[in-house]
Amino acid sequence: FMIGKVFSRSEKILDQKKDAYAAFLSHCPAPYEVFSEEPVNQIEMQRYVGVLSLYGAADSLQRASDYLLEFVEMQEAIETGETNGHEDRSLMTSYNRMVLAMRADIMTWSIFAVKRGSGDLDQETKGSD
Repeated sequence: FMIGKVFSRSEKILDQKKDAYAAFLSHCPAPYEVFSEEPVNQIEMQRYVGVLSLYGAADSLQRASDYLLEFVEMQEAIETGETNGHEDRSLMTSYNRMVLAMRADIMTWSIFAVKRGSGDLDQETKGSD
C-alpha cells in the first residue's frame, strides 16, 4: 500500500512539474522573438515565472533567469544598434540549456529516467558555444 501511495504521489508531482514547465515555455519568448518589435508581456511572464518557481528545480530556475536576462540584453542591443544579433548564437545556446535543465528535472522524477550528473547540461552544449 505504501509503495503505491509513494508512486502515486511522485507521479502527481511529475505531472505538476510538466504542466508548470509547459505553461512557462508556451509563454516564454523564443530566441527568434528577440527581433520582434512587439515587447514581451512582462506581467503575464511574471505569472508564469511564479508558478515555475513553485515546481521548478533550482537549476531550471537559474537557467530560465539566465535566458530571460540574456534575451532582454540582446533585445536592447538590437534596438540601440550595437548588434544585429544574427551572428550571436549565445541566446539560442542559453535557451537550449534552459530546456535541457527542465527536461533533466522532469526525467529525474521519472522511474524510467537514466540518472545523469548535473554537469551534463554544459557538456551537451559545449560545441555550440
